[in-house]
Amino acid sequence: MRKKEFIRPLSHENRIRENFSVDKGEVKRIVVQFESRIHDKWVPIIRFDTAHDFFHKDIMNPDKTKVQIKISSFNLNDALTYAELDLKNNWQRYKAQYLEKMKNE
Repeated sequence: MRKKEFIRPLSHENRIRENFSVDKGEVKRIVVQFESRIHDKWVPIIRFDTAHDFFHKDIMNPDKTKVQIKISSFNLNDALTYAELDLKNNWQRYKAQYLEKMKNE
């Protein structure tokens, strides 16, 4: 099984971190996470992964809690593509929502 890990910059203070395993062309494990540099630290804001043996999205909160949303009907190859596209298309909205939550704490 081959492990792949890399960072895709979105801007100077925003990035997508990817970590996944592939075996014979099939994705076996996924972590795709949008992170933003806030107060000089990289903070996870949205994460797609296959922890707990199912594909899901974690929405992080500034108080360190998270909301988990199960996403079904994907093989893991398609799930990886879905996660990448969602974060590329929506990272600005996700960051704005996170910053708004920070204001309300």
